[in-house]
Amino acid sequence: MTSVYGVTSVGAREQIKRRLEEKGLITDDRLLFPAACYAAKVTLAALGEIFEVARGIRGWLGDCAKIRTSLQILALQREGNMVDVRKQRTAFPPNFVHSLDSTHMMMTAVACRDAGLHSAGVHNSFWTHACNVDKMNWIL
Repeated sequence: MTSVYGVTSVGAREQIKRRLEEKGLITDDRLLFPAACYAAKVTLAALGEIFEVARGIRGWLGDCAKIRTSLQILALQREGNMVDVRKQRTAFPPNFVHSLDSTHMMMTAVACRDAGLHSAGVHNSFWTHACNVDKMNWIL
């Protein structure tokens, strides 16, 4: 689920619909769409409650993408092209989160190197030799 990236109810519904189709849990096409709608609604509501603070931060980041402060309004414009505020607002939170993920990965790689550990990583996954897992957990 891509809720941390600001998935819409339509996006959540489509993700859930695809999973239901893959698993073959609902084979009647007349039931699949309403089931996916209901599951998306319930899922997003639950995530909203569980991650209330994170949702607030995501909203704040989205507001920052509007380039509006208490002191000024700044509008960026290229010749002939207006900035698409909607696209900018939806792109900003996931890009910010990815920048934090990549910073954490780089800091982890440097700390592992400094500790003499062999390590590897992809996105949010980190690996080392089994005998070094406790050291890596401490570094992480």
